[in-house]
Amino acid sequence: MDPQAIDLAKRSALASVTYAAIAGVVFIVLTFLSKIPVFGFGFLCLNFFFFLAAYAGIAYLVTPRLRNFPAGQSKPMLALFTGLGVAAAVTVGVVVANLIGNLFTAVTDGYGPAGITFSLLGALVGGLFGGLVIGTALAFLGSYLALDRNKEIGVARPF
Repeated sequence: MDPQAIDLAKRSALASVTYAAIAGVVFIVLTFLSKIPVFGFGFLCLNFFFFLAAYAGIAYLVTPRLRNFPAGQSKPMLALFTGLGVAAAVTVGVVVANLIGNLFTAVTDGYGPAGITFSLLGALVGGLFGGLVIGTALAFLGSYLALDRNKEIGVARPF
């Protein structure tokens, strides 16, 4: 890969750290609210849709802030590298929040040490896979929409 493209992914990850932390806190709150007996299913559905919308929304917000795009890259490639950085940062926030929520659930449900360990391991693997694969696709979509919508963001052309 091009070093400038990797730098774009790093800059987009650094630009989305604050949004990823906020998304993690909201994810924890929704996880706790989903334990309410009657209304919990509604919060669980909201949690799922928030998980999906967070990646695209954060990429949509971060992309216009980035400057100095690498020369010679097409708009989809710029969106992909930006989406990779955003997905990495948001996945870390969501996985940490998911681990906290699963630890709380496992302890309150009375799991033993083995059950807690397997619950946390499943949350870690599932969160990393879902966050990086699905999150990258959704962050690509959000970043592409931001690049397509904001015409003042110029894609650099080689000489």
